[in-house]
Order: sequence, then structure tokens, then C-alpha cells
Amino acid sequence: TLSPADGKAIAAKAGADEAGALTLNGSPFTAKTAVTDLVRGTKYFHSEPCDIHTVTVNDSYAQTTGAGNYAEGATVAIDAGTRSGYTFDGWTSADGVTFANAGSVQTTFTMPDNDVTITASWRYDPPYVPPAKTPSEQALEKIGAADDGDTVTVRLPAGDTVLDAEVFEALAGRDVTLVLEMDGNVAWEIMGTDVPAGASYEDVDMGVSLGGDAIPVNVVNLVTGECGGVQVALEHDGPFGFKATLVAPLGEDAAGMYGNLYRYDGDAEALDFEASGMVDEDGTARLAFDHASLWLI
Repeated sequence: TLSPADGKAIAAKAGADEAGALTLNGSPFTAKTAVTDLVRGTKYFHSEPCDIHTVTVNDSYAQTTGAGNYAEGATVAIDAGTRSGYTFDGWTSADGVTFANAGSVQTTFTMPDNDVTITASWRYDPPYVPPAKTPSEQALEKIGAADDGDTVTVRLPAGDTVLDAEVFEALAGRDVTLVLEMDGNVAWEIMGTDVPAGASYEDVDMGVSLGGDAIPVNVVNLVTGECGGVQVALEHDGPFGFKATLVAPLGEDAAGMYGNLYRYDGDAEALDFEASGMVDEDGTARLAFDHASLWLI
């Protein structure tokens, strides 16, 4: 509805062609063109158009909606859609946009007086991967599939050096050698024929560390003559219930020598000789244990 003043203003600018049709600023003037011009933002009494700006959505994912042209002050609705295998991580913009809820897949903002670019961020959710088999599960599987005379190898990483009792029960009496590789180039070798069949076993922590100074220096000097030695600490407390061979690197300087194994008796503050073995040319010693303690090589 036009006021009288508006009507006079239009009449002042409007004219009639020879057919009697009204014109406005040299163009045909009808109710339809008036509505169209209003929608487009034409101001009849001012020459400047309404402020229209562009929204660009920076997201390659096809379901995102909201891009287009909007007048300043308009409420812009945006939707990031859904994306299989991804979690929506929020909306961002560096163009002065304030989102009603930047963390929501569907939200709105008020169009500022400038073009804007908004970004829909997604976070990839990797598919669930079942945990790897434990060392004990690997050992049981390999021992079960081994033939007589086979050697099976299992890695015992730091912090996961316990073997379940079932491993020793499966190995007992078998002509199969179980090699347990550990950090520091240390390994255990356990022959099934050295594991008594029919015996009762417990879980055993095969953890071993070389070095340290738990054995007093004066006690060490009694057997080494101040030449020093390598202290061996085992995580297990007590007998193994079977014989296991420790494969330990002593260094190439020890190649060709004999490595003497001493068990530390803390009560007597003494080292008791247990075994001896030739050190390989690469400096590796192979020494048999049947129980845990502090040892000196």
C-alpha cells in the first residue's frame, strides 16, 4: 500500500507511452515489475541498491548447505549434513561471523556487511582395530602349530614380559624351542624338553635388565678382582620350574672369553658360582637359569 506522498512521487517519475502504458525511469511499470524490483532491493526513491553479500562455504563435502547471497542483517541458516566415518568439529570463519552455535551441525548467523567464507571442519574417526594378540596368545598359537624340531619366536616388549602358565604347559615335553626376544638384544631360549610335562606352572615375568648396581661393589670385587662385571636382574621372584637360557650381549671385547655366572646371596653378602659359558665371537653369552635372583656375569 502506497501513501499519498509515495503515489505522487511515482506519478512524478512515471509517464505513458503512445499505447497508454505506464513507464518508470524509461522502463515499463506494472504490478509485477514493482514486486520484482522490491524483491531485488531496488529503492524507488533512492538510487542505491540494498547491501547484498555472498556466503561461501569452504568444505568439499557435498552435503553442506548455506552458500548464497544474503542482505546485510539477514539470518543465514547453514547445515553441515552428515558424513560417514567423520565427526563434525565445528564452524569457523575469519570474516566477522558470530555463529549461534559453532559446534552444531545446524546453526545460524547474522549476515554482516561484507562477503564471508565459513568453514565446516570434520574430524576423521579411524575404524576400530581389535587389539593385537598378547605375547602369551602368540606363543600358544605358534607352539600349537609347531612340528618337532621347530623353533618359534615371540617378542616380549618392555612392559609386557609376563607369560601365562598355559604357555609352559603347552611347551612342556615338546621337541620345540621357544625364543623370547626382548629389548636390548636380550633373549631367552626355552626348550620344551627342559620343561617337565605334567607339572603345575604359574605365570612368569621373563623381564630381565642388564647393568645396575644392586650387588655391592666390594662383593663384586671379590670375584672380579676390580675388573667389574655385568649385573643381571630378573623380574621373576623364585624358581622358574624349568631351565631357561639367557642370551645376553656382553660386548665384542669379551669374545672368546668365559662368562662366569654368579648368584648373589644377600643374606651372606656373597656370590655363589653357578655356571660358565664361552662368549661367542660377537660378544654374546649363553647362560642357563632355573630360578630368579640377582646375578653377576
